[in-house]
Amino acid sequence: MSDLFIGEILVLLLLVPVLLRPFSRRFQRINGIPLLPLVAIILCALIIAGSGFRISFFPVFFVTALIFVFGLIRLVRLFMGMPTDWYKPLSVAWNSFLLAIFAGSVILAFSFAPESGYTSARAVGRSIVNEREAAGLNARITVWNATSSTGSLLTGKPVMIMAGDLSAGSRGRNTAALEIAAAGYTVLSADFSGLSEYRNPLLGIPLLRQFFAIGGEIVAGHPLLVDAEETAATQENELALLVRYARATYGSSTPLYVLAEGSASESLFDYMRKYPRDLDGAVAIVNTAETPTLPPLEGPSALPGGYAVLSGVDGMMPAAAASFPVLVISGDDRGRYGFGELASDDVLAARLLGSSRDSGKKCAVLTGRRIVAWLSDRRVHDRS
Repeated sequence: MSDLFIGEILVLLLLVPVLLRPFSRRFQRINGIPLLPLVAIILCALIIAGSGFRISFFPVFFVTALIFVFGLIRLVRLFMGMPTDWYKPLSVAWNSFLLAIFAGSVILAFSFAPESGYTSARAVGRSIVNEREAAGLNARITVWNATSSTGSLLTGKPVMIMAGDLSAGSRGRNTAALEIAAAGYTVLSADFSGLSEYRNPLLGIPLLRQFFAIGGEIVAGHPLLVDAEETAATQENELALLVRYARATYGSSTPLYVLAEGSASESLFDYMRKYPRDLDGAVAIVNTAETPTLPPLEGPSALPGGYAVLSGVDGMMPAAAASFPVLVISGDDRGRYGFGELASDDVLAARLLGSSRDSGKKCAVLTGRRIVAWLSDRRVHDRS
């Protein structure tokens, strides 16, 4: 059971006495019940801060916000020591309407509950580093590192940078990050924030940026409040900052790889055209419905060294794939390619995009393992 689903259950349980109070004399005698919507809305804020503002959580948040707003008068009366146990006929009718909305949110919460988090076979440590990159630009860097049998972090390992789609951020491929870290890599991902990050200041907040991106994909077919050009330029700058951080922290001779997905794939391709010697290899997860054409194999827009294409994570690995510096994993399922692990972490959003649930995170785990296998073959090829 995921942490998000547990949080949803707690919020919904807090709302039950509030909604049943007009119909139960026992609940009417409990004076503190009008305080519960305030507790529920605070818990919602904490859930969003910890898990992001996911589409699957929106029904629970919506009904909580409704109950909180329309319970404010009763909450004020409680703080003023006035009675709160009387209900007009209109209030009873309104509560009946809220009960119907509440029942709908319960059904949606259970129907589209996110999959449980994945645990790798090898112990992996996770830490957070906060970096100030420039005036008005900060980075919250997540570091995954396999641990030894004594519990200490293993050092001197190759580094993998994770660059997620605008809608996913640093949480885009947590399962793949665990698999790659367990295989002996230091894995880095980051959420950048600040008023100078995007032209629209709302997008400077990672949680809002991700919500507007995936919400826009659902309702309009593209992220809201930002265009493709601004996204590409910003994500390329973020990738350059992460490469610089990795080189400064782990040394210039450390093998460095990048896993990019969705909108970050174009930024990765542009970066590799400009700096062909910066990276030892890269993986790009591309949704063919969103990006129907891949970089040309020849000409000024071609990728240095070319690339191999794996069609679907359960497809056959191309012959001599390790001889190419880039592996492109492509597929047309919008919930499983291009938007991170949406089909297991935000199931309602995936369904609205025409996908289906990734039960048990099977596709997410397979993706991580195929990437690890290619990285292993690529490193053997580079040493030979």
